[in-house]
Amino acid sequence: MTMPTFGIHPRYPMSPGHGRGPRPATVLAALLATLLVAGCSALPGTPAPGATFDPAEVAWAGARGGNTLRGSALLRPAGGETRTCAGAQVALLPDSAYTRDRVRRLFGALDRGANDLAPGAMRRIEAADPAFARAVRTTTCDIHGRFGFAGLPDGTWYVTTSVAWRTRGNDPASQAGSALMQRVALSGGGVRQVQLGAGLPD
Repeated sequence: MTMPTFGIHPRYPMSPGHGRGPRPATVLAALLATLLVAGCSALPGTPAPGATFDPAEVAWAGARGGNTLRGSALLRPAGGETRTCAGAQVALLPDSAYTRDRVRRLFGALDRGANDLAPGAMRRIEAADPAFARAVRTTTCDIHGRFGFAGLPDGTWYVTTSVAWRTRGNDPASQAGSALMQRVALSGGGVRQVQLGAGLPD
């Protein structure tokens, strides 16, 4: 099961995870697999499919444009050190009725939201239409928790990533953190900066 890796900005190359203590190898896999990975089966206990995917709705996203999106993601747990998205995948989803339906069900909102990654808490939905993956751009947060995408056409996008850690060594039952989402409208070229996670609950 391979994630698409186009849309990587040269200033923020793909980088391995880092930080104090081990990072879960599948921090965002279960969540983003349902959003955009082709060929993945639906997760157990997920609800019935929502909107139907129409490739024509996201055809605009394949054009090359003059916009650049740069950002970072972090969480500040109460009484703990600041955690970033270092090493986590970042996905940029083009707006469509299908995208909005999936984002709303996963994050509970369209402008900005979070999905708790603690065991048993994560909202799950059915696997995405395989054709949807071809319209999604992905990259990886660098060791400082930054990411970037270049050559983006005008339009509305949803940027998603995760900030996750384990509070007890390698114990998967101690996983904490959130998958994060923010809607971004791009137009006219230039550089847009975003920060995911600031002000969200721990």
